Amino acid sequence: MKRKIDLHIHTTFSDGEELLLNVLESYYQLGYDVISITDHDSIDAYNDITTLYKGKMRVLKGVEISSRYADREVHLLAYDFNINNSKLFTLLNNIKNSRNIRAKKMINKLNELGLDVTINDVLEVADSNASIGRPHIARALVNNGYFKHPQQAFNKYISDNGPAYVPKLDVSPKEVIDIVHQAGGFVVLAHPFKSIDIKNISYFVKAGIDGIETYYYDHSPKEIARCENICRDNNLISTGGSDFHGKLKHQTIGEYTAPDCVINELNKLLEERINL
Repeated sequence: MKRKIDLHIHTTFSDGEELLLNVLESYYQLGYDVISITDHDSIDAYNDITTLYKGKMRVLKGVEISSRYADREVHLLAYDFNINNSKLFTLLNNIKNSRNIRAKKMINKLNELGLDVTINDVLEVADSNASIGRPHIARALVNNGYFKHPQQAFNKYISDNGPAYVPKLDVSPKEVIDIVHQAGGFVVLAHPFKSIDIKNISYFVKAGIDGIETYYYDHSPKEIARCENICRDNNLISTGGSDFHGKLKHQTIGEYTAPDCVINELNKLLEERINL
């Protein structure tokens, strides 16, 4: 029987549109075997999650951490770490605080461009514990009548090359990888074709990356094959996920599952094997 896996899921603890309990229950009802909540720069969800949700559904601890390399924002997925590790807590707290500062700077730029939006408008669309991100700003702009869909706000103003863009805290991938390893976890390069020039993968291999998100929900067969070859040649694992956010990406829970082989890939690194 094919197992169902999704190792890249966001909730309202960052920029997802679904509450944590709704996400957990939905994946459970859909028969998923292993999932991971990977909110941006936040592990707050894990204050309320046990590693075994219900029945046999395993919840692997996860977080999507922001870093910067070659003047591009690079997202790294960290898994199976000690959530009480002080260095990891400090890193995530620093990035989370920088997100709030960044949001205010982006709002100032939007105001200078003639758009009437405030930090309170942004906070109204974010959960009180959320790690503030660009999707919250985009939703606030929609609510204020400037766009019909958040993606339009991204495209015109707050994409990486947009006139209101402000980068997050400048943390290197190497620093993130080292801290996660010290916390007992492992690190996977998220959506590689969105994050980096794949020709630069050698930097991440040398920095100690453990794997690549090979089976990303919108990877083409050619992109999957490229990642599989890189992983094989560099002894890395392949993971996969939907990058679920909700309406922002026109997604519904359960429309994607990574291939069954991802469980075997995880077993290469996890001390406690996932036997489902």
